[in-house]
Amino acid sequence: MLVEDFDHSCFLPDPASDPFYLTLWEGFLHAFRALSASRGLDLEYGRRLLGLLQTRSLDSIRVDGHAAMQAGGSPRSEMLALSIAKMHDGLVAQGEVDAESLRQLTIMLRDPSHRWMSQLMVSALGRKPFEG
Repeated sequence: MLVEDFDHSCFLPDPASDPFYLTLWEGFLHAFRALSASRGLDLEYGRRLLGLLQTRSLDSIRVDGHAAMQAGGSPRSEMLALSIAKMHDGLVAQGEVDAESLRQLTIMLRDPSHRWMSQLMVSALGRKPFEG
């Protein structure tokens, strides 16, 4: 059995980034977390996968995670910018971020001098015990 899901624990900008970028990202994250919670999305689900497979009495359980640093202008940065555009109204409705801040963040996501770490993709693998 293979199960994969994201964990957003490392979905953060480079801490050495411009303070304005860090502030914009923080506002976005607060709004994103609030919007996710209102829609029932568990942003820490990836960290639960080991325990979930263990409760299924599986053998040979292995859980790994992968995250990647991204520079502005990369395909993943563009995907994030498009995701922000898609969630725009819902993010603003949370009251944690305004439209101008999202516009500025989107511009920065297209600038190679701004960096961020992707969500952690957690892959969990286990198999049913051999019954022989």
